[in-house]
Amino acid sequence: MSSASPPLYFPECLDILPFIALPVLVLLSFASPPFPGRGRIFAALIIFTNYKTTVSHWPPNAGSTRPMRYGLTGSWIFVLPAVERLLLHQPERDFWRLDEEKKPRHGRPREWTWDKLRWAAALVTTPRGVGWNFGSRKVNAARQAMRRNKVARVRFLAAKLVRAMLAYLALDAVVLFASNTEAPREWAWDTKSLARISFQEFFMGTTVFSTMTLQFEITAAISVGLGLSRPEDWPPLFGSILDCYKVANVWGTFWHGYIRQPALGFSRAMIDFFGIPKGSTMAYLAHLTTAFLISAFFHILSLFVVCPGYISPKTLILDMTRFFMMQPLGTIVETLVLQHCHEHASTRKLVTMKQGIRYPQTYQRLSSVTNYAIGYLWVVLWFTFTRWWFFRDFIAIGVVEWPLPFSFWNAIGVQDLMQSEWKNLSLVELTAALNRMERKIDDLTDRIPQTQSSVPTIETVSSLAPSLQPVRGNLDSFPSEMRSPSFSMQNYFVPSTSEFLQHPGELSLAGRHSTAPEHLLLWPCSLVKPSEAELSYPMHLEIKQPRLLKTKKPPVFLSSRADENWLSHLSLHQLRQLTQLYFSHFHPPYLIVDESSFHTHHLATALRDEFRHGIDSTISLLVLSLGAIAAYHTGDKEWAQPENRDDPSLVGLGLFNLACEIFEKEETVDWTSVQCLLLMGVFYGSKLKIYESWKAIHRACCTILILLPLQTALEPHQCQLYWVAYLHESQILAEFDFPPSGLGVYASSVPLPLVPDSSQDAHQEYQFFFLAHIAMRRLLNRILFHLFNRKKDEDRSSHTGSPSAYESNNLLFPSHSVISELDRQLEEWRACLPAALQFPPYSESQEKDAPEPYQPRDIHKRLLGHLMARYFAAKSIIHRPFVYRALHHGPASFLTEGDKLGARVALDSASLSVLYSGLLHEPMALLLHPINSCRTFYALALQLAFVHGAGEACSFALPADLEIIQQVQDLVTTDAAPLSPTVSRDMDILRSLI
Repeated sequence: MSSASPPLYFPECLDILPFIALPVLVLLSFASPPFPGRGRIFAALIIFTNYKTTVSHWPPNAGSTRPMRYGLTGSWIFVLPAVERLLLHQPERDFWRLDEEKKPRHGRPREWTWDKLRWAAALVTTPRGVGWNFGSRKVNAARQAMRRNKVARVRFLAAKLVRAMLAYLALDAVVLFASNTEAPREWAWDTKSLARISFQEFFMGTTVFSTMTLQFEITAAISVGLGLSRPEDWPPLFGSILDCYKVANVWGTFWHGYIRQPALGFSRAMIDFFGIPKGSTMAYLAHLTTAFLISAFFHILSLFVVCPGYISPKTLILDMTRFFMMQPLGTIVETLVLQHCHEHASTRKLVTMKQGIRYPQTYQRLSSVTNYAIGYLWVVLWFTFTRWWFFRDFIAIGVVEWPLPFSFWNAIGVQDLMQSEWKNLSLVELTAALNRMERKIDDLTDRIPQTQSSVPTIETVSSLAPSLQPVRGNLDSFPSEMRSPSFSMQNYFVPSTSEFLQHPGELSLAGRHSTAPEHLLLWPCSLVKPSEAELSYPMHLEIKQPRLLKTKKPPVFLSSRADENWLSHLSLHQLRQLTQLYFSHFHPPYLIVDESSFHTHHLATALRDEFRHGIDSTISLLVLSLGAIAAYHTGDKEWAQPENRDDPSLVGLGLFNLACEIFEKEETVDWTSVQCLLLMGVFYGSKLKIYESWKAIHRACCTILILLPLQTALEPHQCQLYWVAYLHESQILAEFDFPPSGLGVYASSVPLPLVPDSSQDAHQEYQFFFLAHIAMRRLLNRILFHLFNRKKDEDRSSHTGSPSAYESNNLLFPSHSVISELDRQLEEWRACLPAALQFPPYSESQEKDAPEPYQPRDIHKRLLGHLMARYFAAKSIIHRPFVYRALHHGPASFLTEGDKLGARVALDSASLSVLYSGLLHEPMALLLHPINSCRTFYALALQLAFVHGAGEACSFALPADLEIIQQVQDLVTTDAAPLSPTVSRDMDILRSLI
């Protein structure tokens, strides 16, 4: 499926009718015989019909139909000339073809004949007036030249097709490069920003030029090829670029002349009405102002239909008005300056002639070249500055990234070649790319619409459209000058003053968004109807869960030495085995402890102290305890605890409790203590002791919050620990409504970790994974916060008397543009991955090979699988509103194919997320965030139960290979439910629904 999401919209006949009526009205207005008031009547009808096309809901402003919606507004190029000719002229009297000028009555056709209809069709389809008496001299001169040269039809067609192909290739290249280039958000005067702005303006200018050229060349080729016109009827649309040494020449000589004739008509009428002297500077200013006002109005109108959810109408109007109204000013100033220069030059020439001074030809040529160079430089600088207002709205709306039907450059592998370069990128370069994606996500949060103030019912929801008001985001980029091995913290660690959960970078709590699995039970189709208080069962169950045993006994192979310092009896081989297992299974996804410093410092110091005291002993014992878990689950059962050799929840407890005992004495407010707390959180998480894991992670976060303002410089490994804590807390709070630490307020200040490049490819791969995981976590937080946030709607939902009713209905209201843009951002995240971690995008035909349980993957496949699981989970959440719509909209016959496809994508992606999470590959204790994998499965299983309950009406949404889902359910019930009361309750609820 493409990244464009299908629209939740049902087209009606009245929505499409104006698009059919408009061309018919325009043609009929000129084909009908003259009668009193004809011009005013038809002009009013045309204007009204054009207005109806603008406010029509068809095509939807979502997904692949957005370019079509924007393209249909281009009808103003034909509407404007028609209105001017009807209001200010009597067409039959005032307009004739130059070829028929010498005929009686200028070849005017008789009324009610086919000739009159052909005459009218020719008139309304030539905005530039090619071959007509009102056409510009330049255009008609070019037509006469083509006629004299007798351009052959075959040669003409070949030339047009070649030009169309070149325009298409240029447009394709722009789309490819623009989608991988950071777009500046605001104007800035520094060199880097100006370069980016110029680059984007070049992209946008090429897009406009290539698009108009492509349309013109294809239309010309079809018209001449079918014999509807002759080659000379299609003089070039654009002039020579060499003429662009004046702003006036850009608009009057180079640019297309589609609105030249109607703009002149209206401005001449205004000049006559106000009695402005013809040929004066005021008349010239009136012509320019009228033309650019008209152009500004219709450009605003064209973009207005696709701006909701991207930019506000106010911003659009201000930007377009600024750009177009600056052009008359620049042109007049330019004209006055040139006039003054010419007068000065003429005076100087007369003086030199009287004095008998003659300048050599070389001097005259050099003077001429200098004048042209100054002119070109002036034009470049003028448009670099003023075009920003014009192009930034197009860029914000995403025009430059609208995909083409076929990409030639992708077909020959250019995109793959660009992506392959990621393999050799340094970590600094990858971080810059991820920061670029972050800023584009922040741009999205600036454009996300707010919810309607009224709460519609399910029955009326399809007839309503969400109001679109931008929400201000405040996530700033970390200054580029701070990206060095150490980062100065002065003046940068100032927490956001906004209320928690109002900051787009904050964590999204499970109780505050409607995608937490238990909130699916609020859907009207659910047979289980919990109260709002009962929805907090995950947290209530976790805080009552029994704590781990406080045993300090050795593993079974040392059980005979339980009363001694049994740690001293561990051989170096066993210590090396456990540390290697830790760094093979737990280190790659977490990166809490640096492997080199662990062996050379922490473990060496702990061995010297015999693991009796010191923070180094704590870290070493925690690493060994996690290594013991990995050893047990990879077949080495000698690391089981003697209390119960078959109980995996006890493995590693002796080592872990010894570490905790030392830590209680040695804990300080420093980064090493943060490492210890994070390792404790990982240990508890592997045992599915979520409350204990949260307490350890929360303490680590609070310690970091104390340390950050005290730092004068932040080292890369400290940045790393910040983001490790951020990820761990975020994962827990996404499922459980524990209190947050507030660590997220520093997300805009702490840079992504730039650990120096290592010669070890594995280390680089771990770092790439970590950076990608950060970007995905923040994207998921934004999806949850902005699409499914419950907090911001609590006041309004209180008026309904049923929060669940509001929340369920609210699932139907995410902005189409936001869904489409979030999906595109998700695909951009995938494209940013290095070659070693690349995977194909979602496809309905994606294979699902279920492995045998407990077939561990190597570390590379584990990391890749986790990224794929996060990718598919995000795609499922983005498309979840379509599942709700399928379940609650009524008969499937009322659903569009887009709705059905969206529901299939949501459920199929969720099943792929469960598959790649590793639930069927690795033991539960070795999974990355095992509780999240279990709850992702629970959310999928609930939706599948709802779909099964709906019967045949929703069977289209079911994913293939449902037996894999049953395997996962059996495994979760067997392995996870005994360890986690939350998972146990989840499975009980699931069984009651089946």
